[in-house]
Amino acid sequence: MASKVGAHTPQQPQADTAMVSAFTGTPKEMLDTRVIKIFKPPQGVQNATQNTLSWKIQWEDERTERWSNPLMGWTGTRDPLSNTHMTMEFHTSEEAVRFAQRNGWKYQVIEAPSPNLAMASKGPKKYADNFKWKGPKTRPFPELYEPPPPPPKK
Repeated sequence: MASKVGAHTPQQPQADTAMVSAFTGTPKEMLDTRVIKIFKPPQGVQNATQNTLSWKIQWEDERTERWSNPLMGWTGTRDPLSNTHMTMEFHTSEEAVRFAQRNGWKYQVIEAPSPNLAMASKGPKKYADNFKWKGPKTRPFPELYEPPPPPPKK
């Protein structure tokens, strides 16, 4: 996966982080140090395309501390921006980059993975394929058990 960390383009003036912070409520130190990921979610296990057609942004990094609630098992975080990938969707990566630039965010574009052509040439996998015999074509049968002869009668 190729990725590029974006800087502001020459035609777009660099956003003043203090002004953006005052307008959006995002802490200034977060705007100066954090990098958002722009990505396209991978395809699911069952070859569905749901949630794979749009590009998303995500604030997840090493500063996003998550913890698990011991009673309910829910996860929590102090970072209110870490869940933006669930709500913000873009048709193209260029739209997401433009949005990040307008908000004064540093960004990293992670290119969508290309489909595996070797698997795609075989056609779709069927559920029945999970139960097919994958061993050699002719399998040797084990030797049958022969009980010892009975003891002689007296």
